[in-house]
Amino acid sequence: MSKLQPRDFHIEPLEPFGARIVGLDLRAPLSPESQQAFRDLLFEHGVLVFEGQNLAEADQRRLMGHIGRVAGGLNGFTMLDPEGNLGRTNICFHSDYAFTAKPITALSLFAVEVEDGQTCTRFASGTRGYEAMPVRLKAALEGRKALSVLPKDQGLVQIDEPIPADMPSIVREAIIDHPVTGQKVVYIHEMQCGEIVGLPAEESRALAHAVYDAIYRPTNVYTHAWKKGDLVVWDNVGVHHARPALDDAVARRSLRRIAVAEKDLAELCPEYAGPNGPLVKLSQGQVAAPA
Repeated sequence: MSKLQPRDFHIEPLEPFGARIVGLDLRAPLSPESQQAFRDLLFEHGVLVFEGQNLAEADQRRLMGHIGRVAGGLNGFTMLDPEGNLGRTNICFHSDYAFTAKPITALSLFAVEVEDGQTCTRFASGTRGYEAMPVRLKAALEGRKALSVLPKDQGLVQIDEPIPADMPSIVREAIIDHPVTGQKVVYIHEMQCGEIVGLPAEESRALAHAVYDAIYRPTNVYTHAWKKGDLVVWDNVGVHHARPALDDAVARRSLRRIAVAEKDLAELCPEYAGPNGPLVKLSQGQVAAPA
């Protein structure tokens, strides 16, 4: 149980990690004490779930503003649905905009219209994953750098695919220090990791898959089954997220996405977020989402 117990609400732990926050109507502004507690709890638990909410976009933006700068444009707020920008295919574990110099800090999804219990989002903790990794695997990954790339297919494990040379990418440490908590975080993702730098291709793939087996094991994954009125907020650096494929029978899954980020995508990847760029087309539902 968290040490933080504000008077305005109470906290129920989720398994294997995360927390359900009970007793708040998020249409009302939070007290100063609860604003700080909300931010602290997010980075303590990684995933926060609020049920039975009825939020306008302005309410969701106000709440996320307690974490940091609410992003604008394409990577700030988007309606996600099966017939538009995300399609129905599976989405591998990833961290939004890990292929840029400034990944998104935190993300939120609000269930505007869903069929209760029929679809889910999966969350894996990069911090718990690091702590539980075998010593030998940690040693193999420590000091290594990895190439993170914007994939061309969100449903494929990128390490098994050719690296797309024409997509945004960045090389950074495979294990990073969390910018808020200072904890070690496994920061290679199955959707976005193109290679472990400096290793032959087969060794790179083998090491990446060993890491995925460790951090995406069931005991390190919280699965959220969506109900209308759910709001889920998560730490986009410390937590990887994914989505199974949607069954054709699922007719409704509209989620409102609002992010906290230091920079907008247009600043980070101007060639991809310009007026005719592929990520702008994504926001209009013209192409499948890359990340």
